[in-house]
Amino acid sequence: MSNRIRFTQAKIEALEPPAEGRAIYYDQSRPGLGLRLFPSGRSVWFWIGKHGGRTVRETLGVYRQSPDAKVSVTPAKAWTLAKAAASKVAAGTRPTEQKRAQREDERMALTLCKVYADYCANRRVRSPRTRDSEWRCYLSRWERRRLDGLHKAEVRAWFREVTKATSPSTANRALTRLRALYSWARREMDYDGPNPTAGLAKHSERGTRRRRRLKVDELAAFFTALDAATPAMRDFFRVCLYTGQRAGNVKAMRWAELDLSGGVWAIPSTKPGEAQVVILAPQVVEVLATRQRTASGPYVFPGDSASGHMETYRKAWLAVCERAGITGMTTHDLRRSLASFAQDAGVGAAIVAAQLGHADAATTLRHYTQIGGKAQRDAIGEVLAAMLGGGQP
Repeated sequence: MSNRIRFTQAKIEALEPPAEGRAIYYDQSRPGLGLRLFPSGRSVWFWIGKHGGRTVRETLGVYRQSPDAKVSVTPAKAWTLAKAAASKVAAGTRPTEQKRAQREDERMALTLCKVYADYCANRRVRSPRTRDSEWRCYLSRWERRRLDGLHKAEVRAWFREVTKATSPSTANRALTRLRALYSWARREMDYDGPNPTAGLAKHSERGTRRRRRLKVDELAAFFTALDAATPAMRDFFRVCLYTGQRAGNVKAMRWAELDLSGGVWAIPSTKPGEAQVVILAPQVVEVLATRQRTASGPYVFPGDSASGHMETYRKAWLAVCERAGITGMTTHDLRRSLASFAQDAGVGAAIVAAQLGHADAATTLRHYTQIGGKAQRDAIGEVLAAMLGGGQP
């Protein structure tokens, strides 16, 4: 169907959409300007002309997406676009071809986001949750940046910024992840451009391994300070300590994951990306059972966040530490404290590792246990007594 009308807004509004296919209209006074009308009521401007013996068509824009939508490109604007298209075609440049070439360049250009997506899909990492967290917190700011468009000066300034906002070790891990993405692009995606992370020195972490734990003489003040916190925060920190689990798993704990009668918590996904079964001591079961009596909702620690569970606890933790007179402690040190007290009590490393969810007990011994002075003194005393007694215990 082809008709010629004078393109005014009143005339266009009076056109009836076709029952099927599309209706094509041309302007009576503006050569080459046309309008396609579809059954949905959507109408699109186009220009048609000749160049080099060939028919050339260029899409100019949408007049209206639907009968109820606002007008996007008016007839006057469409004629201006048609004249611009005619000029470019006459000069040997087709706007549609330019757009197609631009889209192809964008498709071929390696952005950090594309590399990260390929890296996640094809590279197996030990902790997907840590990888995703590092991307979201520190690297996603450059997700649309081309790999060859990121400069060393930017990366150096970013590295200093992350160091100041977090810690040297966190900045080191973020830089290592960025380096891994560039290495992946070079090895797996044929990237041969510059690497802005090359030559950037990481912070020295010698002697920075955390050794903080709750000490025996801090326990009384710590539990007294907990009693002064809100019930939700008091129970949250107690569960973190009593189970030895990460705060991220505790705050997302669901009632459906708990078997209080059997004393078991089935965590569907932990930091290494695996499920874990945690044995609940009677003290934990008591705390959780008390909360369950007034529970309403799927989460043990509900919150007003988008996730539906508690998200922030830093202010409450700092208040507890201040009241208890404890310095240099983090919530993750509660996990270390449980492991250390278990070690003091003579619990085997394999049992502690199973409670913390470590596949290798060596990880528990190296990073999560710190033997207290009394336990060490008693153990060495027994060894010396055996030596002095001629090898007899």
